[in-house]
Amino acid sequence: MKVIRQEELGQDNSQQFNMMPLVEVTQLPSGFIAYPEGVKISYRPYVFGEIKKFNQSNMSKLNAYEMALQGVVVEGMAKDDITFADMLYIALLRKISSLGDTSFSVSYRCGLCGKTNTVSVEHKKVSFVDMEVKKLPIEVTLSNDKLITFGLFTFGNYKTLVKENRLHDDLYAMALTAKNMDAKQAYETMYNAPVADEAIIDYVDKLQYHNIAPMEFTCKEEGCGHKTKVRLTGGDILIGPFRESDEYVKSRVRFGI
Repeated sequence: MKVIRQEELGQDNSQQFNMMPLVEVTQLPSGFIAYPEGVKISYRPYVFGEIKKFNQSNMSKLNAYEMALQGVVVEGMAKDDITFADMLYIALLRKISSLGDTSFSVSYRCGLCGKTNTVSVEHKKVSFVDMEVKKLPIEVTLSNDKLITFGLFTFGNYKTLVKENRLHDDLYAMALTAKNMDAKQAYETMYNAPVADEAIIDYVDKLQYHNIAPMEFTCKEEGCGHKTKVRLTGGDILIGPFRESDEYVKSRVRFGI
């Protein structure tokens, strides 16, 4: 990751953060294939007030995501065009850089005994799911000779789902990624497609998937030791709450100076 200063970018989210260093993102789950050539994405660490706001408020997930993106600077495209999975990963990078640590905590429920485990994960151990798609858009011709081209699901698409109260409508979410027609037309085209096209549509959905790869953890409960694969895709894990490790906190405090 390359550290640059915010004033060098010619883009300023807030005057009060003008002199804070920005870190340029060099790796993303999408591999940058969804973005125009030359796009640069950078972020600054959170400040204390922002972290307190995260920890003390009951903000919606959308508000939390928007707050996470407030400290992100994008050159060459709109911020809403960042893919949703990339947005979550960038939020994780902001979180880690803000706490002055190289790890973050993950809490999960054991798949065997049901006990809740909390583990510390080193950022360097985070990897991405290998995408089959190396170039966009994805072109699909349905049995009725209808051609649809698809991109990847973006943060802007997510905002649309929230606004229209369709968060659980997977087909509409996919329709929002259509590039050669509007979402309504893409939705109707796929909805009314022959049943024989189900496998094709499902395959495109699979091709669009990109995210942080699942991690395997061993249950710490005495007598259990079951290994559980955990998907690090939830905003609660990647964005908040913020908690520095006890060791790091203690190393920063001294007595009787």
